[in-house]
Amino acid sequence: MEDTAKRGPRQAGMAVGVLVEKRPTRSPWAEAVWRPVSVMPGEAGAAPWTVIGEEEDGTQRYWAGGACLTLYRGDTEAYRFNLGGEPRIYVVLRPAGPGSSLPYDLHLVTLSPYEAQDHLDSDEDIVEALPPVPAILAFLERFVAAQPEPAPFRKRRRDKAVPDRIQFSKEPIFLQRGKPRSGGEPCA
Repeated sequence: MEDTAKRGPRQAGMAVGVLVEKRPTRSPWAEAVWRPVSVMPGEAGAAPWTVIGEEEDGTQRYWAGGACLTLYRGDTEAYRFNLGGEPRIYVVLRPAGPGSSLPYDLHLVTLSPYEAQDHLDSDEDIVEALPPVPAILAFLERFVAAQPEPAPFRKRRRDKAVPDRIQFSKEPIFLQRGKPRSGGEPCA
């Protein structure tokens, strides 16, 4: 059994919901621009991709759906890095598959900038960094505070090389000089 008093919990989760905005453009290449605009704690009773508001300029806001924001002990370094500057929560939207009536799938909500960076390699995913609401920020701070401080970096010293020692069942090369090769004559 694991001692969580010293090491903190392995993981912690929180239900969150994402609001996405669809803004019309004047571009001949794109009909609209989609982008996440807010992440809120809790779940809503609305179905994913329900229109929750519309403005005069044609901008629509959608409830994109709910997700589980999970924090892992192994990512504590990334969470500390996130808290070191201006904290952000990252939302990843992925285009819905063929035959889907939805424009995007809510793929991921994370507080790890390293995990979000991995999704930036795809030119199809939408990755947006948003400021977290106070409840989510407090959740992150509590989780990081429960984890132990990382061990300080210590440079390892190399072992002294012993050139005359036979390693891996082979003699050192310099000891083989002067010995006859397979042809029977010594090397020059």
